[in-house]
Amino acid sequence: MNRIAEYLFLILLLLFIFLKWPSLQIPYFWDELGVYVPGMREIADKHTIGIFPADLDPLYSRGHPMLFYFVGGNVFKLFGDHIMVGHVLAITIAVCTLLLFFRTLSRIFNPWSALAATFLLAVQPVFFAMSGILLPEMLLTFFGILAFSGIYFKQWGLFALGGTLALMTKESGIIWSALAAVVLLTDSLLLRDFFTLKRWSLFLKGALPLIVYGAFLLLQKYQHGWYFFPEHLGLMRFQLQSIGSASLNVLFLLLIDQGRWFLSIVVLAAIFFFRSTFFSGQFIRLLLIFLALLIISTVFCSVNYFVPRYQLYMYPFFIMLVAYAVGVIAKGFQSKGARLAWILVLSVTTILGIYNMNTHKFHDTYSMTYLTTVRCVQQCIGWVEKQSFAGTLKVDFPVEQAMEEKRNGYTQKSFQMIRGWDQKPDYHIAFYLDGQQSYDPWQFDSTVKRFDLEFAHIEVLTSKKSSGR
Repeated sequence: MNRIAEYLFLILLLLFIFLKWPSLQIPYFWDELGVYVPGMREIADKHTIGIFPADLDPLYSRGHPMLFYFVGGNVFKLFGDHIMVGHVLAITIAVCTLLLFFRTLSRIFNPWSALAATFLLAVQPVFFAMSGILLPEMLLTFFGILAFSGIYFKQWGLFALGGTLALMTKESGIIWSALAAVVLLTDSLLLRDFFTLKRWSLFLKGALPLIVYGAFLLLQKYQHGWYFFPEHLGLMRFQLQSIGSASLNVLFLLLIDQGRWFLSIVVLAAIFFFRSTFFSGQFIRLLLIFLALLIISTVFCSVNYFVPRYQLYMYPFFIMLVAYAVGVIAKGFQSKGARLAWILVLSVTTILGIYNMNTHKFHDTYSMTYLTTVRCVQQCIGWVEKQSFAGTLKVDFPVEQAMEEKRNGYTQKSFQMIRGWDQKPDYHIAFYLDGQQSYDPWQFDSTVKRFDLEFAHIEVLTSKKSSGR
């Protein structure tokens, strides 16, 4: 029976790849377009190693650890930097994440629960969208599952590996080191072995990610003159009121938004109706580790600059909690109830996931809605390619980044654009979203062309004296 579950998992992976296949030709988008992919191309173009701070312009690295750039840059070196190569890499990381998630839950529960939980994760709109975009959060999620496995199964060598790779992918990987510290300290107090050589060897393994990251920061200070990207430091917030409201938003996105309110209801139902079963047995450790992780992650996200995709690494563990809750409910209703419980949860979650894939509002890469912005930019550039502008041209992000580099997937033409806002251009391509106004310091009074696609808007503006096109 377990072998059947594994075969079905392989079918699930093939279906997932089939559904993501169209994303191979989608042009790069937002931070992928403006920061991460250009950084990878710079590593490939300059043939640098790509792991040290000095290997990359800080405009692209932003002080982040370099592992993600290292992976992407070297893949570009080997296979070329076509957009298809970038998206194949993104999908490969996502598939590996699903595979690791399935194997981990098979160890914790059983292959059938792992299969159902993997399906639940795959249909989450944020996971499905991010699986085709070349951003570090998916790689961070993969290493996060590895680090979690090391903590839960008390395989601290595995944690040292996963935790180090997570922290060298992005700073938010530090939550795994914080979680490891909490678990190690708690275990030492419960076992009363704080001062033993064995315990301190475990502390050393738990501290390895911080040691490696500390070395990276010292090297960054030496090569760039600062430990953290200066612009990012001003984005942190420490006021209690601000942290409180941000925490509520973080929890809402994880537990309620995109139809996850239903999964939260499932967990609450398991707690309310089967309390004694829920809080007993071998999984108490799992619940306590999840609770500690939730608190640490929420505080970290609330203090730092945050957009919804940043906590992608938390979704596998929320789904893990849901899988445990369904198992508790199924146990309460005996064997026939198990099958019905999973069918209900899978069916409703799939419907809600499909419904929330496109919210028709801008949410960065939080859902497949990002394709609306991509299409709007494509329409604009398709029109611009057919024009002959007589004069200077100023272009807003993200249209500017889409036009300046042929390898971004939007155009095969070269454009001359001016930088900065000091010089008044003859034409200005302004991009803005619903609820915003286009930034037009020169107050052009003539619109040559407009592109409106749901919430995304682009205007081609010109001055009175400029009439050529």
